[in-house]
Amino acid sequence: MADDLTVPTPDEPVTPIVQAASPALERHASSARPAVYTARFGIAYALLAAVVGLAVGGFVVLAGRSTEPAQQAWSGWKPPEQASSPVREVAEFLTNRYRLPSGKPLVAIIPSEKPTIQSGAQQISVETVAVQKRGVGTEPDYAVIPAEDSVSFQLCGLGQRCAIPEGDATVERGRLLHRQALELALYTFKYVDGAKSVMAFLPPRANQQVAYALFFRRQDLQRQLDKPLRKTLPMPGPLRPGQLTPAEEQTVGTLTRDRFFQYQFQQAPDGSAVLVLVPPS
Repeated sequence: MADDLTVPTPDEPVTPIVQAASPALERHASSARPAVYTARFGIAYALLAAVVGLAVGGFVVLAGRSTEPAQQAWSGWKPPEQASSPVREVAEFLTNRYRLPSGKPLVAIIPSEKPTIQSGAQQISVETVAVQKRGVGTEPDYAVIPAEDSVSFQLCGLGQRCAIPEGDATVERGRLLHRQALELALYTFKYVDGAKSVMAFLPPRANQQVAYALFFRRQDLQRQLDKPLRKTLPMPGPLRPGQLTPAEEQTVGTLTRDRFFQYQFQQAPDGSAVLVLVPPS
């Protein structure tokens, strides 16, 4: 066919083709054309199908990628977007995830978006947190932290002075309380705008005068906030004392050990309250 399309040069004589094609040849040519066209359309459709297949495959990949953020949500639950108090929503949610052996809630959780203490019939605002540094010389040294961006939770049992009336104050129950306080802090930092610190006041033992609290700052838990919650606390609730795995006990201990304090309130000269946190003796 390439020879048929060769353009003759001026030096070559052009011989006109005057001989008519035979009827048999014409019939052969006319019958061959549809086969040639069919083959060409077949190739075209095959190429088009390949292009469409690639496009569909690419769409599926992109669609799969678009769903990845939903699969990587930080937690399976979060406060409703229209909630008037995310802090209260967090407290109510985590109250039901921790249980006593009887099935009753481990504690009631009383949230406060502005830390206050009760002094007689008066509510006194906590303006400052004084945290004694650990292992710094013989004289106590304090880090003074404003409490204006703090959230507090009172973990209150149903006994006198918020003690837990059911069962004994075991090590396993204490670890579960620490886990609950840790989870409160994580949810608060993740979903409560502006929260920079969390105070969790623990229930006292019966007839015990010493009061304990866990105090978290956002920077203490930033690594845990940057990955899904199940990576830090994988066990689903509800949880009871003694159910934590050794791995989770170790995680809770690591993240709460240096945030565990004895606490007391002192009144500042301006009449406000100072929360004083001291490492337990």
